[in-house]
Amino acid sequence: MPSHEATRVVVERALARVKAYDAEGYADVFADDGVLEFPFAPAGWPTKLEGRAAILASTRLNFARARDAGRKFTELRPVVHDGADPATAVVELEARVEASATGRSCTLRYVHVYRVREGRVASLRDYFSPDQMREVKALSASPAVG
Repeated sequence: MPSHEATRVVVERALARVKAYDAEGYADVFADDGVLEFPFAPAGWPTKLEGRAAILASTRLNFARARDAGRKFTELRPVVHDGADPATAVVELEARVEASATGRSCTLRYVHVYRVREGRVASLRDYFSPDQMREVKALSASPAVG
């Protein structure tokens, strides 16, 4: 069983890969049988990805779309709460996303629940708001001229 510190190291490694839009590095943080869940996923999004290969395929697509739209994380501020079980961490995240083409930005707030096994993410539940995801996508859109 990992220590709280070992779990935090895995969480920090995962978040660094997200901020860098490094799909391969992010997927590599997961166990081969790792699970990534999106309990509040909007229509058209998967609610559960099972296995590192599925996580890589989805993450690669989503990171490429964000990059192609000129969006990037300018800040990622996690607050990590240790769980009663040292293999579990609850992370409150505040992320600043900016679109290079428009100069617009927004702040996202969400929660991750990590379960770590043998130095890798065994499961991650990503509780994000679909409304905030629509706001992020709108950052890249040209403002309406009226």
